[in-house]
Amino acid sequence: MIQAVTQNDLPVAKAVEEIARLTTVAAVSSSAKNVLCMHAMHVSFTIHNLAMRIPHNQQSKLIDFVVRLQQVAVPDPSTGGILQLENEDFWSDMP
Repeated sequence: MIQAVTQNDLPVAKAVEEIARLTTVAAVSSSAKNVLCMHAMHVSFTIHNLAMRIPHNQQSKLIDFVVRLQQVAVPDPSTGGILQLENEDFWSDMP
């Protein structure tokens, strides 16, 4: 994710796909709720830290990443629906 928003030759879409894949992996773990919370926290902290590090006039890829991530509907492997945490769609309802 960091490379996708800081390097011009890496596509943002690929980073979003990888985060979605990792989210699905976290959802099938034995302690899914805790793992999903930690995963969301790490991604959110990374976004926040990047926003602080990257100059405002160079944040277009970071903004693109966040917008695309919020558009991802991560499937819930156990229900077949949309993955939720605390009754909110994972990533779509991200603040």
